[in-house]
Amino acid sequence: MDRMLQDFDARFRAAEDRLRGVRDRFAAVGFDLYAEGFDRVAYYRDVVGAETALAEVFAEARMSVRVGDIVWSALYDAERLHLDYADEYRRLLAASDTAAVGTASVLVGR
Repeated sequence: MDRMLQDFDARFRAAEDRLRGVRDRFAAVGFDLYAEGFDRVAYYRDVVGAETALAEVFAEARMSVRVGDIVWSALYDAERLHLDYADEYRRLLAASDTAAVGTASVLVGR
């Protein structure tokens, strides 16, 4: 059990560090999605990956560790929160991709 908790902790810290790195890159451009040189699409993809990784750790912990109802509920809530963030950024990424395709088709049509 201790080994399993250490594994969860290590995976959680790695996913959290990944998310922190993404946020640090965003902070470096003053939280401006349209800053010159800032790759918004890469940012969205990185956030989706980091949030999904965090959700997976919570989901696995919830399914693997015997815990009381309150702790189980907290793990489930944390999992849902990170999945919701990932879903929101997937929508932003899809909207960004759609806008890029629309712009390209307008440019090609000229």
